[in-house]
Amino acid sequence: AYTSTSSPVLRLGLHLDELTRAAHARRAQLAARALGAGARIGRSDKSVAHCEPGPLAATMSVLAHKWVASGALNGQAEFARARVCVILHGIMGSGRNWMTAARQLVKRRPNYKCLLVDHRGHGANGTAIPGPHSLQACVADVAATVAFATGSQAPTPSEASALLPDGTAPMVLGHSFGGKVGLLYAAGAAEPPRRTWLLDSNPSAATSSGSSHTAACLAAIKAESPRIYASTKELVAALEGRGLDAATAQWLAMTTVKEGAGARLAYDCDAVHQLYESYVATDLRDAAARLDAADRLGLVVAGAADHVPKPGAPGDLGLAHTHVLAGAGHNVHVDKLPELLELLLGPGGYATAGFTCHADDYAADWT
Repeated sequence: AYTSTSSPVLRLGLHLDELTRAAHARRAQLAARALGAGARIGRSDKSVAHCEPGPLAATMSVLAHKWVASGALNGQAEFARARVCVILHGIMGSGRNWMTAARQLVKRRPNYKCLLVDHRGHGANGTAIPGPHSLQACVADVAATVAFATGSQAPTPSEASALLPDGTAPMVLGHSFGGKVGLLYAAGAAEPPRRTWLLDSNPSAATSSGSSHTAACLAAIKAESPRIYASTKELVAALEGRGLDAATAQWLAMTTVKEGAGARLAYDCDAVHQLYESYVATDLRDAAARLDAADRLGLVVAGAADHVPKPGAPGDLGLAHTHVLAGAGHNVHVDKLPELLELLLGPGGYATAGFTCHADDYAADWT
């Protein structure tokens, strides 16, 4: 079961600390009121909720997002109590890339619900969010989206206990680029998430590999974004013609929007480029070390990739809570999903029998 906010963003005129305080007191309606009369929330069917943009200029934006929750939840009351896990995709990805992983996660941890977002410049947000675009802007977006999606004005609101006392999400999973966004989100919270998982995400200022591949992808989507394609197959062929391998072309082709009888890529290429430059330039090793020392961080390193130094290798980050997922490529959630879930959830993570969603179910948040 899921609900989504897949239309252009809602724009907020609140500062990050103000929005966080509003979420803490279950006053995320403060954000909705700030939108003015131009904001409307409604359902197009029983599973999908759409949000239309309000009139204010943005210092942060409520992103396109989807909830994924377990079928074991018995109605809205149990959904409202379920704890929040935010999942942040990588550069040029989208929330839908994590749909399978999220469904499997909540099946194993039904007292959690997953919030999948599309970063600015990605997916259903398209070109709707103005710049400047940076990791810091993404963090503000995530805070705004968590506050709105759990607030009393949301199509499916949450209880205050679904978040930490300061309104922070209690669990964050960030892949690659999304890992740095999640790390910065956690580092800036009054109370950091119980666990922020960096999934093959290097907190250092420069990537050791993958830069040329990313540059090729950015060039390809920039060249092909203006065109409308009759089919996904035609788009994939065009991306392959730009020098991309078939798997990468198929992955990029997942981020499209309908255009008449065809489809086009849904990226804001300038925004994506700015975000990638911010990602490469930002060094968060100190923040990672502090969260690691507080037992609030976990790092998963893809064993078959070289985006993140492995323990004992040159450049080893020295984080105590580092786990190597043997045989996994950079997309760990695709290559080794069962093993990844076992690692994230720990022993006993697969039991769902007799589930009832109570606050004391959260005592051992994924330890």
